[in-house]
Amino acid sequence: MLRIALVATPLGGPSAQVHPLGCMAIGSFLLEELGPHMVECKVFNFIRDPARALHEVLAFAPDIVGFPVYSGHVEEVADLARQVRQRLPQVTLVAGGPHVTLTWLDFIHRWGGLFDYAVNGDGELPLLAIARPRLSGDWGACHAVPGVGRKTRLGVAQQGAAESLPTDRWINPFLCEVVTDSEALYFSDRMDRRRRRAVALVSSRSCPLKCSFCAIIAMPGKWRAAPVDALLEWLRIEWVRQPFEHIYFMDANYFVSQKRVREVAARIRELFGDVTWSTSSTVGYFLKMEADLPWLVAHGLRAIELGLEAGSPEQLAFLNKHASTAQNLRAVELIQQHQLVLGLDFIMFYPDQSLRGLIENLDFLRQASLLDEDYSDHLYTALVLYPGTPLRSFYETRRGEPFAPDELPDIRDMFVDPVVKEIYRLFVLDYGEHHRMRIEGIVKAWRGQAAGRQLAGNPRRAQQLRFNAIRLHHLPYRLLRELTTLPLAQLHALNSIDDYWPWLRNLRADRAPVDFNPWPATPAEPAHVEAA
Repeated sequence: MLRIALVATPLGGPSAQVHPLGCMAIGSFLLEELGPHMVECKVFNFIRDPARALHEVLAFAPDIVGFPVYSGHVEEVADLARQVRQRLPQVTLVAGGPHVTLTWLDFIHRWGGLFDYAVNGDGELPLLAIARPRLSGDWGACHAVPGVGRKTRLGVAQQGAAESLPTDRWINPFLCEVVTDSEALYFSDRMDRRRRRAVALVSSRSCPLKCSFCAIIAMPGKWRAAPVDALLEWLRIEWVRQPFEHIYFMDANYFVSQKRVREVAARIRELFGDVTWSTSSTVGYFLKMEADLPWLVAHGLRAIELGLEAGSPEQLAFLNKHASTAQNLRAVELIQQHQLVLGLDFIMFYPDQSLRGLIENLDFLRQASLLDEDYSDHLYTALVLYPGTPLRSFYETRRGEPFAPDELPDIRDMFVDPVVKEIYRLFVLDYGEHHRMRIEGIVKAWRGQAAGRQLAGNPRRAQQLRFNAIRLHHLPYRLLRELTTLPLAQLHALNSIDDYWPWLRNLRADRAPVDFNPWPATPAEPAHVEAA
């Protein structure tokens, strides 16, 4: 019996988390192809406890261990792999995932002494090719398979990217057992005012668009989708095993085929009654379904993660987004009209951004009525230069040398506009680091107190708390907008954001300022602080 462990690296995160869907797909494929009498395959997903992750993997005593690698976490994966190797010297270690694919030859040069094989592209066929020789003892059988690379005494041996699976070979991803410390996945349905037990899966891969910042376009393979009949059968089997009330379609761009979206939605309603669903989309594909939205909502659509990325025309062009500011506004308006939950993908800062572009981003958020979104992550987000992307190559050419292959470059010293650079320093690196969590904690506390006072029969006080929470929630936006009005010399003179708003130093979550006015008339105006 061949044992295969697919291990997600513990990186922290929320207690309820989507399982590693890529590992599940690969493990299920191996079980289907080799048969449960030949192979035992498990996915290990311990998001908060590296020691337990290692313990569980070692207790399984695997013959092969596969690690998905993501840019920005290479060292963490390598460290876990070293510990497995030390305790299981004869194990075959395989690295795959986006970062390995995007830096394949470099990855083998750097890490080929630790990992026996590195996989380029979809992992199903390469890992199958590695598993079969482990069963037969004929290792040479996998060395000519596309997508399987290794380090030899003569250098790097590889045969190009892996072949994508034909859709008729896609396998039910729920076949593989997941050993995890993650809590059950839920979806908070605001429309129906209930919490729904959820399941997540990927029903299509890749994306037809070519956004210049997106690592997906550097990955091999065109957009492809699982057959609808197979997809619904996977869900039906999983529903019988463990009933769910919501489906997270974790596709990069789910709305590519409008006909397919309508068919899946209709079949979900037919098979599962009031089970709801959510997904992600780029703006252009989403707008193509505008006429269908009322029907989709009636058939369970509840949330969309939308790739807006910017509210500035110059930034949208720079990112090669296939949408205009007007289209972005229309997409948000439709989501709000239909009371859907919006997941906002937005890049506030990037090295070539002008001050005008930054102001346009902020004005867009206000114009689109996005200031009251529960999460304000979009105010702090900056461009990430993933390996293999056109924008990473663009900035490497500008600097005259490549970035380190395992590095996600820090853009703080790459800004072209000195004003934007100073705003980034003061807002993201200073305010975001020292005050953001405290402000968000106070807002959460006020909202909780408002609900309690409402229930306790003090609606007037509850209303005041809710109003103050809204004003404080808007504080980061106001600060960022004000910084765009300051001259460069004044920005330079500010050592920290506390020099601009000194009262921030006195703001503490353990002394929530109930009567605090978070909109002072002048930057130096002190805040009145009263313990809540």
